[in-house]
Amino acid sequence: LANYHARDGEWAQALPLFAAVARLFPGNPESFYNLALAQSETGQIPDAIANYRRTIADDPAHARAHHNLANLLAHDPPAAVPFYRRAIELRPAFNEARFGLADSLIAMGDLTAARKTLEEITASDPAAVPAYISLARLHSQSGDHRTGLAVLENALRQNPDSGYLAYNAGSFAATLGNRQRATAHLQQALRIATSTKDIQLRQAAAELLRQL
Repeated sequence: LANYHARDGEWAQALPLFAAVARLFPGNPESFYNLALAQSETGQIPDAIANYRRTIADDPAHARAHHNLANLLAHDPPAAVPFYRRAIELRPAFNEARFGLADSLIAMGDLTAARKTLEEITASDPAAVPAYISLARLHSQSGDHRTGLAVLENALRQNPDSGYLAYNAGSFAATLGNRQRATAHLQQALRIATSTKDIQLRQAAAELLRQL
């Protein structure tokens, strides 16, 4: 029953049931993982952190517990990084953990390691649009707008239906003063972004076009 509530996003109903399971099966790490997840979803962060730590203590190979604990510690990047790294060691294809690791490394000012981590994501998953955008912005922060634009245009060739990539490529091209490329990318963004959820993206692209 707890899993049904969790599946439907009914975490308040799932929480007492997962707590009861954890009391009944104190030797089962998954019981405390599920309890921690429910506590996290209902805002009981200190309790969730404690139970993720308990899960890891009982099952050091629980990659998802390492990742979720790192997410809860993300306000303290040096504390989060080891858990993100361990999650990736346990599950090498865990790009969700890599993205969290990259964000923490950026917050710590380690841009070189962050770029490497984002490049690992894009190498293994060409459809990872947010990773390309973050990677381009990292290059931009270092003053290398041209490389940032190249990253976005390469990503756009692989993901031609991404309005966000097209918009960001247009923005980078505009920053570089390349009006022709900026116009082409922004018009592409407007052609792609046609759904109601893309209203803000369309507005931003149209405004930037007017400014060119």
